[in-house]
Amino acid sequence: MMDSGPHRTRRVLIAFPILLAAAFLLYAKNFSNEWTYDDYSVLVHNPDIQSVEAFSEGQRPGRPVRELSYLIDYRFFKLDPSGYHIQNIFWHGLNAVLIFYLITGCACDRRIAWAASLLFLVHPVNVEVVAQISHRKDSLVLAFCLISFISFIKAVHSQRRRF
Repeated sequence: MMDSGPHRTRRVLIAFPILLAAAFLLYAKNFSNEWTYDDYSVLVHNPDIQSVEAFSEGQRPGRPVRELSYLIDYRFFKLDPSGYHIQNIFWHGLNAVLIFYLITGCACDRRIAWAASLLFLVHPVNVEVVAQISHRKDSLVLAFCLISFISFIKAVHSQRRRF
């Protein structure tokens, strides 16, 4: 059952800046990283991320949501990789918040939610996804899956109340 009260909202509002700050502190060294491996083909030599018109032509079709996120980065940072790392770290931190939200919504102890969210932030399996800009697709898909799952649980819970 989804816990949906003012206490839960307050807990999530407190967790959001803490988990986001933890993600930025944890991956702060990434800001000095240059382009790596796949970044050249996915970003540096990709005309689709340089303008909306180029994106709509779709010279490199495949992952439009990721390309749109790069389009935003290119608008503000051109080809400075440190700016792209900001969005990668943001998505990683947001995923930790969504995990916290999901676990607190399942009526679990908030200590479990904190532990799971922090474990997600620091787990080494996520390092490559956050550190390499071209792997942003993984963070994006996780965010949308978590949002979908949370929405589904809320919808099921609200149907029970109606009956």
